[in-house]
Amino acid sequence: MLLDLEKLVIQHHLEVDTVLHIGAHLGQEAEIYERLGATSVTWVEANPQVVPLLRRNVEPLGHRVLSALATDRSGDIVDFHITNNEQSSSVLPLGTHRYEHPEVVVTESVQLTTITLDDLCASSNVSLPNLIVLDVQGAEILVLRGAERVMAAAESIYAEVNERPLYAGGALLPEFDSFLSARGFDRVEMTLTIHGWGDALYVKRDSAVAITQDESLIPFKIGSEMIRDLRSRAGLRVRSLVSSAVAPRFDAMAIELDQLAHRMSVIEQMLVRSELEYAAMRQQLDECLDYLRIQHAIVRDVLEEVKPLLGTKEGPH
Repeated sequence: MLLDLEKLVIQHHLEVDTVLHIGAHLGQEAEIYERLGATSVTWVEANPQVVPLLRRNVEPLGHRVLSALATDRSGDIVDFHITNNEQSSSVLPLGTHRYEHPEVVVTESVQLTTITLDDLCASSNVSLPNLIVLDVQGAEILVLRGAERVMAAAESIYAEVNERPLYAGGALLPEFDSFLSARGFDRVEMTLTIHGWGDALYVKRDSAVAITQDESLIPFKIGSEMIRDLRSRAGLRVRSLVSSAVAPRFDAMAIELDQLAHRMSVIEQMLVRSELEYAAMRQQLDECLDYLRIQHAIVRDVLEEVKPLLGTKEGPH
């Protein structure tokens, strides 16, 4: 995650009790959801190759894993493109991703059957979430078009967004904003990389919890829920204070490293071009030298042939 979800939960007074994460990969965000106190977390992953490891990572925490390709239709058989880094795998073909990240390539495509998120949640008895997380490499709007019932229950959506067409046919930021705005969600936070993709948080307009100036007046839950609530609030406040001081520096360093990596890539490409140009010039020089050698041999042969005809001139007595 490029955004600090724990900090944003506090800042926007969000409830994170039930999480539905589509595009799970290996469940790298599991610890974040645990710290937020989520009691129900469901992971959806399309790539069948990573599902076994995903299960080993998150099922011991009591999380649930569903192997499925969520799109806007159920029952279609489509190609799912798997990349060498796994995380860039998508139902959509690579677009400008090939130039932004040339080291990432599609290694194979497998045929999978699609299902809408609404159908998947209904058939698998998945609890309707208050937080939806989307990391499906350009196919975010496809997933949400098949998730009207799920979205109606959600309070917030954390999604990867694109300003450039990294995936062919993927929705760009203005279309994605418009789609979610029509369903009551406003974009409240966003960060983008130099490659034209990033993360954004959308919050439903009527879901923010009203909060008084004195947070001590907020009624606490009773029993074990109260303890969990207290622990979560205390931990989140401490992490918020620390991250508010440290996170901007790390963010700045990350941006500088991304820019440096981009410059190094440009320099590497220039060096490759220079080597090719040098090789071409060397070949042209060799061809010129060969031509001069041939011309020299011809002239020498001609001189040898005409020398007897010229004879010798006698000087004056």
